[in-house]
Amino acid sequence: QQEGNDLAPLSVTGMPTTNLFLYSADAGVEMDGWNAVAMFSGRVIDGGDQTLHDTAIVLQAGAFVSERTELFTRYEHLFFDSEREGESDDFDAVTVGANWYLIPGSQAFRVTGEARWFPETADDSAGVIPAPVSTVELLPDRSGGQFAIVGQVQMLF
Repeated sequence: QQEGNDLAPLSVTGMPTTNLFLYSADAGVEMDGWNAVAMFSGRVIDGGDQTLHDTAIVLQAGAFVSERTELFTRYEHLFFDSEREGESDDFDAVTVGANWYLIPGSQAFRVTGEARWFPETADDSAGVIPAPVSTVELLPDRSGGQFAIVGQVQMLF
């Protein structure tokens, strides 16, 4: 994406022309009653005088404890470019949760509950993570980690 059509200017202020390049790769496996996925993604923000490289990893595993109930856990780590102005410490999220399926073996109706923990303060990455970030339940924070409980219902039709 190029200048005016991307969110890069929100992340890097004062850059006259900004180009944004995003990339990702993932792999997953589903076996008899368990699953795992690993994802790597990144972005390059090129602002002419400064080029920043941010990356992230996500690791998730799940296992069925009954024909309708799946337990899962997820770890997310964001690596921010150390050349960024201001605070840009790495950022983590740890999630544990459960999925309940109305119809065994079908994704047609699913209820999910999860607990998320953000061990670091969001302010340490304030130049990179705008707060509040409602899509990940992250609020402005000056004192340390946060905890969120999330629930959702999904229906496919």
